[in-house]
Amino acid sequence: MQTFSHIRTFSGRHGRLSLTQKAALSTLLTNYQMPAGEWNFKELFSTPKVVLEIGSGDGTAPQAFAQMFSDHTVIAIDVYTPGIAQLMHDCEKNQILNVKVAIGDAIAILKEQVSDQSLDAIHIFFPDPWPKKRHHKRRILNQDNLQLFLSKLKPTGQILIATDWDEYALDIQENLAAKIHPRPSWRPVTKFERRAILEGREVSELTIQASLNHG
Repeated sequence: MQTFSHIRTFSGRHGRLSLTQKAALSTLLTNYQMPAGEWNFKELFSTPKVVLEIGSGDGTAPQAFAQMFSDHTVIAIDVYTPGIAQLMHDCEKNQILNVKVAIGDAIAILKEQVSDQSLDAIHIFFPDPWPKKRHHKRRILNQDNLQLFLSKLKPTGQILIATDWDEYALDIQENLAAKIHPRPSWRPVTKFERRAILEGREVSELTIQASLNHG
C-alpha cells in the first residue's frame, strides 16, 4: 500500500455516555468492532460491496444506508465514542446486520488497515470546515487526503460529501474536481443539517468519481 503524510483533521470530541451507550460499549463492541491489522473484506464480510463513512456522528446515516442497501457492509468510523455506542445500540435494536464500527482517526485507519482499491464508496457528511484560513490545512478534504481516498476506492467507486459551509463546498469543487449532485434519497436529516437549516445555511451535496481520477 502507498504511504502518505498525515495532518490531524478533527478536533477533540467529548461527551458523556448514557447508561444505554455504556451498556452497548460493554456488550456489543466485540461483535461490531473491526479487527486490528489490515482488513480483508472478502474474509470478513459476506456482502460484495463495502462503504466507509468517515465521521459517522450519531450513526443515523450509516444505519439508513445499511437498511437501504443490504448488499453493502458499512464501516462507520468516528472518534466520538457516544456516537459509536449509540449506533451499535440502534443497529442491535433494529437488527441491522451489515454495519461495523471503528473508533479512531480515519486517516490513520485508511493508511494502515484498508487495502488499496477495496472500497466501493467513502461517505463524508458534514466534516469539520475549519473555517479559519490558517486551519484550512486540517480539512479532511484536501489534495493529499484525496489521493489517499482514491487509492482505497475501486475504479468504479465514489466519494459522497455533504457540507453546510459554502466556502468549503466551493473549495472542494474547484480543487478536488467534485460535482454537485442531488441529495441521496436514503440520507436522513442529521442534527448538523437541522442546525444549518435553522441558521439559514444551504447544504451542498457533492460527489467525486474515482473513474475520473484513476490514472
